[in-house]
This record gives sequence, structure tokens and C-alpha cells, in this order.
Amino acid sequence: MKVTKDDLAGGIGPQARSDRPKFKRRMRFHQSWYRASVLGVDYGETLKDGKRRPYGNLLAERAAKDGKNFLTPKIHDVVKKRVEERGNTSVGDPSRLCRNMLSSQPMCFNLFGELACDHELASKLVRASWGRKLATLWGSDQIAVTVTDVRFEWAPAQREKFLKDRTAFDAFIEYRTEAGENGFIAVETKLTEPFSQKEYNLCDKNYSKWMTPKSPWGDDANCAKLKAAKYNQLTRNHLLAWALLDRKKYAHGSVAVVHHPKDKHCRETVEGYRNSVPHETRLPVWRINLGGLIDSWQGVSRAAWIRKFEERYLALDKSNSAWETLEARQV
Repeated sequence: MKVTKDDLAGGIGPQARSDRPKFKRRMRFHQSWYRASVLGVDYGETLKDGKRRPYGNLLAERAAKDGKNFLTPKIHDVVKKRVEERGNTSVGDPSRLCRNMLSSQPMCFNLFGELACDHELASKLVRASWGRKLATLWGSDQIAVTVTDVRFEWAPAQREKFLKDRTAFDAFIEYRTEAGENGFIAVETKLTEPFSQKEYNLCDKNYSKWMTPKSPWGDDANCAKLKAAKYNQLTRNHLLAWALLDRKKYAHGSVAVVHHPKDKHCRETVEGYRNSVPHETRLPVWRINLGGLIDSWQGVSRAAWIRKFEERYLALDKSNSAWETLEARQV
């Protein structure tokens, strides 16, 4: 069942009642509410099965070109620069990036885009949210790090020296310690999308060669389990991060999976993966609750874009009244 603009006050627009899990349906609605109530722009449509289908979480073409999918003009500039560069990895469909408010890709830019423009702020926020984890990683009671770069949809340039595929990190935070050593945080962001279900043969030598006795997987990795769709993407991200360390580009690194606090599936998948890797602490995989991350950032910064981020992605209570009206009409 679709709910049209006429069905709800405020022009929230058509929804997809078939969304599963329910959290995805709730988040699609919240993005639709945010577009109508906060941005004050019309919803758009997509081409599906040869037909044009409108959805409340899509931006109309004009709003998309104006950068309304991004919290600040600076973030929009970062997006435009990355799309123009293309680089050694693709940023996917630029139209989806700029129009689909439900996608985790614009969320990643909204979360880290301002950090790419201000490394002093980035250092402050990284220390506030991940300082303890970084200290443990470096074997110290405390450690001061300075962010030196923040990249998006990034992978090392010479693919043939790594995994020889198109695996990339949603965001890549590079930092330096007071002692002058380099480290990184390789970030995967999730909003409502599951991990990629495409299965790569992780027993292939391009992957298995990184599973050495000193690696997180040891030399007896359970390839059959790790190559399954459930963990395949996480394994490849982890492998790529390990390859960066193995090439001695960095002294330490970590993989951070940032997920919405209501995304139970992502939480269970990450924990299941971590429990399947016998020496995971050699290159830790951090499961980062998006709500906790934003709370820690708000504790040290009053930047307006952080409050906007919370309203758009976490403050579902703001759209509760309209959501309850929708649910009552669909009973």
C-alpha cells in the first residue's frame, strides 16, 4: 500500500509498506518527514520496472542539484569534488547519492564531510569518540592523535598489489601520533542497507594470501564460513585493511562499522564476524553505535551540523506523531 501526498499533512509522500525490516520502513518515513518538514522541498521519483515511481525519501531533481541531501554547503562541495575525481574507485550512482535520503552513502558524507574540511575539528572529534580504543590499540594509557586526511570511497591505487577487486572503504581517516607514526581508521557506514550479498571466492589466492599466521585469521581461516554472503563484505574490508598494514604503510589500523542504534541486523552481523576471526585484535573491527558517536561529538563541539545530523538520522521522536497517523490508517 502506498500513502500519497494527499493522505498525510505536510507532503510526506509515498512510502514502501513492503520495507523489511520494520526499522527500514520507519527510517524511510523519517527521511520523508525531514524532507517535507525541515527542508520544505518536494519529493521525487525513480524509474523502477520501467515505470516512474514516487517515494517520499527521494528528492526532486532541483533540490538534489541544490545539494539538499547534505547538511551543509561544505559537505556538498566535498561530494561534488569526489564525484568529479572519481579516482580509483567509483562513488556509485551520483544521482542516488544526491537524491536518495535513505541511502547510507550520503549519510557517510554528512557524518565525515565537515571533518575532511577541518582536520583540527576532526582530531578533536576522533579523540573524543575513539580515544580509548586508539590508546588500547597503540598499547598506551592515553594517546594524542592528529587527523591528517579524511577520504571517501577510498581504496589504495594499485589494486594489483592488494585484493585485485573493487573493495573500498566508505570513509578512510588517516592520523599521526605524537611520536610521528601513522595509523588509520577504515570506516564502513550502514543506515538500513544490509551488507553486500555478493559472494567472492575468499579462498582465491588474491584473498587467501593475506591470511598468514600473523594475520587476524591465522593460517587456518574458515574460508567456507567467511566467504558466505553474510560475512563476505566485512571479510574483504578487513582483508584490505590488513593488506595496508602488511605493506607497512601504517603502524596500526582498525576497521569501524558505524550503524544506527536500531539496526539489529548490522549489530548481530558484526558481532558474529568478530567472533569468527580467531585473532581479531591484531586488526580490530569496532562496532560503533551511531547514537553514541554523535553523543560523544556533541560533548566536545557545538557545531550546528552535528545537531542537524542528529535530527535527520537519530531523532525519530520528531516524526512520531505523523508516523502514528500513518500506522493507524494502515491497520
